[in-house]
Amino acid sequence: MSLKAFWLNTRIVSIIFEFVLHVFLGQ
Repeated sequence: MSLKAFWLNTRIVSIIFEFVLHVFLGQ
């Protein structure tokens, strides 16, 4: 697993987590 792929994967997870957090706080 390359470092770039790992960084991209971590960023995608954090973006999804932030989106889910906004949805829960929005309700």
